[in-house]
Parts: sequence; structure tokens; C-alpha cells
Amino acid sequence: MSDRTVARLHERVSRATTTVGAFDAFFAAASAGLLLLDGELRCVRVNEALAHLTGIALEDHAGHPVRDILPATLEAKLQHVLASHQPIDKVPLELGGRSLLGTFFPVYGEGDRIVGLGGILIDLTEHHRLENELRAAIEIRERVLAIVSHDLRNPVSTIQLATSTLPDEVAANADANRRIEMIERATRTMETLINDLLDMATIQTGTLVLRLADESAESILHETIQLHGPLAERRGVSLVDSTELAGVRVRCDRARILQVLGNLIGNAIKFCKAGDMITLRGRADERTLTLAVADSGPGIPADDIPHLFEPYWSTARDRQRGTGLGLYICHAIVDAHGGTLTVESKLGVGTTFFISLPLG
Repeated sequence: MSDRTVARLHERVSRATTTVGAFDAFFAAASAGLLLLDGELRCVRVNEALAHLTGIALEDHAGHPVRDILPATLEAKLQHVLASHQPIDKVPLELGGRSLLGTFFPVYGEGDRIVGLGGILIDLTEHHRLENELRAAIEIRERVLAIVSHDLRNPVSTIQLATSTLPDEVAANADANRRIEMIERATRTMETLINDLLDMATIQTGTLVLRLADESAESILHETIQLHGPLAERRGVSLVDSTELAGVRVRCDRARILQVLGNLIGNAIKFCKAGDMITLRGRADERTLTLAVADSGPGIPADDIPHLFEPYWSTARDRQRGTGLGLYICHAIVDAHGGTLTVESKLGVGTTFFISLPLG
């Protein structure tokens, strides 16, 4: 229950004591435990929710001192509320084996005279149970990720090493070479999936680490083109450098920015057809470096665009071709740099992703 909700309840209890019908309706409808005490800290009334917590019949509460209903250690705090006219909130207490947070406040009668106290008790037991379950789930996830990062990555590396060191006579056999290429593609896919899962885990647990350094923006773009130009050429797609970044320096994690650019270019290559073009643009002013990856591919439906940076989400055309984590990870990496990653697209025209990074 929010502080604003508690304040509204406080106000309503103070007003409801002068209107019997409203008071009864309020007590009957509330899901939180409600308590009304007189100036001597004797119980005037509780609601069903609080009676359930105390284990005392609803009608048997009236007239009992508060120490018979709530923990005795609370009485001094309530005396202070009466004396100071100041409410207290978020007071932790145990009742009937359940964890509660209590808010207690003065109730005024005619002439702004304090006639007693009101109390609202929120049961946190279920909240604590869910917290414990979430903590246990996180621990299980961490153990699974540890297995993924070590016990699965190692055999993948072994497979890659074995296929790269096969005798020349094996590679010369056309059928064997085709099978080797299949193995290599599968291991590259597995490696990408492992890295994506590990990146997602560091992002969601707030442990993504950036190794920042002063870098040449032009050098980063040139390396990106060298890395991904051969694949674009094999697919018949032109990869064009249209950047204007001579002399521009940016403080960033070079490997992570290369990862972002590589993912965006890889996606563009995947969806472009032979004859399409992917253009890298870059410019900088005094405060911001802006990079763009623009393609002349099929474009993205407008309904898909709001979901592009969600984890595990893929466009209808891509659901069988990826993990749905790439753009989520890219967005998180750029955000960790203090920048933004946005997209513009039009069906039949193409798609452009914009990366903005702060300078200085």
C-alpha cells in the first residue's frame, strides 16, 4: 500500500468517525487490518481483517487495552502519537506469526481535539514469501549460468578447435567439407547463444562492466567494416562507409561498441537481399557522437517497432532465426554508456538504427 493510499485512509478514518454509515462501510470494505483506539488506548473497533490476524472474535476486541491486541512494545510508540499529534508509519511488528507494517495516526473530533488513534496494518507475509522465492530463483539462475559459462562453453571451444585442425585430406573431400561447415555454423550459433545469455544475466543483475578508454571513433567504424564486410560481400550486399569522424574521440568500451555495431550490421545483412545496401553514417558535435546503421532492406512493421528492444522478443519474420536477445543487449550496452539506441523504419524502404553516445 503506497504512502498516498495510507494518507487517504488516515483522512477518511478521521472524517468517518462523525458519520456512522461511512465509517461502517469503510471498515467493512478495507482489506488491510484496521484499528480504532480511544484516548486511553482501549480498543473501540477493529475490522475483520485485523480480527483474523489477532485470532480474537471481532466482537470481543472492544474495551480491551491495546497491549492485549497488539505487541506490548508498541504501546509506548502509540502514547507518543497521542502526545505529539504526529503519526508514525512503517512500524514493523509480528502478529499471529505474520509480518506486518503498521501506520498509526491521531483521530480528531470536534474542535480539532484528539479523541483517539487510528491504525492501519499491512500484512507483508506474502510479500516476504515472494521475495524469498524470487531470491531462490535468482540463485538457481546463477548456478545455471555458471554451468552455461563453463561446462558448456568448454566443449563448444573443443569442437571448434577440432574442426579447425582436421587434416588437409579431410577438408579436401567435398562431402566432409560440407559437414565441417555445418558443424562450424552450429558451434558459432551456440557460442552466440551462450554469450547472449551471459550478457543478459549481467544486465539484469546490474553487473554489466564497461572497460572505458579514450577511443578513435573512426577506428571503431573501420574495424567494424573489416569484420563484417566479407559476410556482406558473400551475400551480395554493399557495406558502405559514409562516416565523417576524422579526429573524433569517444570514451567507451571499444569491444562493447563493436558488439553493438556488429549486431546491428549482422541483422541488416540477414534481412537484406542481394543488391541491397547497408550504409554506416557517423557525425559528431561538441557533445554527442551519433552513429547510424541504415539498410535498404524490407523494413520493420510499425506494430513490431515498440517491442524491438524487449528481451526474448523477435519479429514474426525472425522467430525461427534468433534468440530475441541481441537488440535488448545492444540497448542495455548503449544505455550503460549514457547514450541512446533508437530505430526508424518503413516497410519496403528500409531501417535505420541510431546510436548516440556522449562526448567528453
